[in-house]
Amino acid sequence: MQLKITTDYAVRIVYYLALRKETVTAAQLSEALKIPESYIPKITKRLKDARMTFRRNYFMVFCKPVY
Repeated sequence: MQLKITTDYAVRIVYYLALRKETVTAAQLSEALKIPESYIPKITKRLKDARMTFRRNYFMVFCKPVY
């Protein structure tokens, strides 16, 4: 199975945020995951719309599932 590049980046971002458990900037994501910094807002907006992440000022935070 082959993923689209956007899907690959989204999975990597969610995984990274889940492991870090702290706020992360787009620049930090870009550097750590080798994703173009200009592409991160597009992906994180879609993750936010899906309620997987949220923004606190310019920082991204992983949302824990509510059970």
